[in-house]
Amino acid sequence: MTPEEIMRKPYTFCLIQDAESGIWSGTIKEFPGCIAQDTSIFILANLYETAIDWIEAAQDLGQTIPEPAIYCETDKSYTPKTELGQKLMALRNKAIADGMTLLNVDEIMGQEIPEPEVKK
Repeated sequence: MTPEEIMRKPYTFCLIQDAESGIWSGTIKEFPGCIAQDTSIFILANLYETAIDWIEAAQDLGQTIPEPAIYCETDKSYTPKTELGQKLMALRNKAIADGMTLLNVDEIMGQEIPEPEVKK
């Protein structure tokens, strides 16, 4: 499989923004050491490119690429802590039950993403 095909799988992206600096940090749970940073919403694009590089390096070394850890579908005991999280989980589960394909990174990468407005 190519790195791009591998990245179509539902890997766990974690994006966190530092409140003081505004810098975003992103990781992929299943890829140890795969870390990207950016000052804008383009952190997702940077993390995607970093993941492609990570996969290529792992393949060059003959390592097995980890499968996605899909806690939402395998761990039925997981419950989001906030009301918003619970609503989003319910919508996600309904979409999956209805046979919908969820948005993946390739689809996001193909969209024009506007720069966020800076609040003063």
